[in-house]
Amino acid sequence: MIVKTPLGLEITFKQALDAAAKSVKRTFPLANCSEKCLKAQLGDYYKKLQCKPKSNSGASGGDGVAKTTGSAD
Repeated sequence: MIVKTPLGLEITFKQALDAAAKSVKRTFPLANCSEKCLKAQLGDYYKKLQCKPKSNSGASGGDGVAKTTGSAD
């Protein structure tokens, strides 16, 4: 199931971990990693980085399309 949300929508750290773990689980089903283990690994990694939410990410150019920089080479 794909859920579309507007760019810039604020989510909690828990919601981000849930989404990331589900994404990895679906992308690599043969890895047999549980969502619980993936959440623990991701949570530990990001807590060590002491990530803080951005007040304004600037990810959108205002037209609802995410902007990227750099090349994909």
